[in-house]
Amino acid sequence: MLLLCPSLPGYLNHGGYYPKGRSQDISNAFAATLVAWWEVVLNTRVEKILVNDHAATGVVASDGTTYRARVIVSNANAFDTFRKMVNDEKYLAEYESAWAQYSVSLSCFQVFLGLRMIL
Repeated sequence: MLLLCPSLPGYLNHGGYYPKGRSQDISNAFAATLVAWWEVVLNTRVEKILVNDHAATGVVASDGTTYRARVIVSNANAFDTFRKMVNDEKYLAEYESAWAQYSVSLSCFQVFLGLRMIL
C-alpha cells in the first residue's frame, strides 16, 4: 500500500492541503510559468494532432488554425488522443488490440470512510 500511495502517510500525519482560491489556479500558475519559454494557447479545442514519421509535429484547432511545435502535450484521455486525433493507423495498429481490452473510466477514485464499527 505504501508503495502505491507514498503521500498517504503525510496526509494521515499532517492532513490535506488545498490550493488557495480554486484548483484552476494551479493550472493558471503552470501556464504562466510556461509562457516564459513557449506560446501557450488556452480554451482551444484540438481536432487533429499532426504526425510526421510517427512523431507529433503540431495540432489543428477546431477553427482551422494550425500550430506547429516540437512538443505536443495532450490533456485528453488516451482513447480520444490516439483514436480520434492522431491519424497514424498503420503505426498504431499494433496497439489497437491492447486498447480494445480497456474502457474509458475515471483516472482516480478515492474514498476516506469513517465507520463506528470494527471491520
